[in-house]
Amino acid sequence: MSAREWAPYVRLQEQLLVCRDPKLREALEGALDRELAAITAGQPRHGTDTTAIENHRRRERRRRIIEAMLLIVTPAEANPWPQVEDRLELGARLGRLKAADAELLLLHGQGVTHRALALARHQPVGTIKAQVHRARLKFAA
Repeated sequence: MSAREWAPYVRLQEQLLVCRDPKLREALEGALDRELAAITAGQPRHGTDTTAIENHRRRERRRRIIEAMLLIVTPAEANPWPQVEDRLELGARLGRLKAADAELLLLHGQGVTHRALALARHQPVGTIKAQVHRARLKFAA
């Protein structure tokens, strides 16, 4: 095998020796393994000495962009526990209602009209309005 076929492998080894970033080291080690396998199979790959680093930098750039977007959407001081507490309180309040009333209240809360609920339950619209009103009162109590 010629020195030209081994040149990318040697460059990868040199870069691995001076690399301090553990994630980049892992990427370089993977590239070294792939390069060695290709050389021993008689099919040397070209460009792998820079491809591993470019791929790592691309992944890191994407990760930083996503993290920045998440910081914009959710502030650093955001606490997930109020959401959990809200869900627990919602479950407790719905638990106080009869199953039919809870279903009616949830459907109405999702935007289903009184008329659609009345048609689905085969009841007059006024009865549905009264049931929704009573369910809201029980829910709020």
